[in-house]
Amino acid sequence: MKKYSKILLVEDETLIAISLGMQLETAGYTICGQIGAGENAINAVREHEPDLIIMDINLAGSIDGIEAAKAIRQTHSTPIIFMTGYLDSELDRRALELNPLGLLRKPLRFHDLEALI
Repeated sequence: MKKYSKILLVEDETLIAISLGMQLETAGYTICGQIGAGENAINAVREHEPDLIIMDINLAGSIDGIEAAKAIRQTHSTPIIFMTGYLDSELDRRALELNPLGLLRKPLRFHDLEALI
């Protein structure tokens, strides 16, 4: 059994979410939800209690992935892997303050993601 077998995928770009979800399922992980907005991610963690969250930093909705992660961390200790398509040292600093399992750049190489998992 994989340590982080139940994964919540938080990504607002539909094609990336579908592709990444398929790769994760093929590798033996269960996707317990694919969410596109930070607000919805907070609720999904309460509902699904995932083992791991893979979260894009820039999301649809009124809060970004970092703010969603901060809210999630208030009630859950679920590990988070952040991903972003931006090279922004301020975003990196804010994300790394939450001690994620990792921060990956898009386009993702699945091998890099799976190595973190």
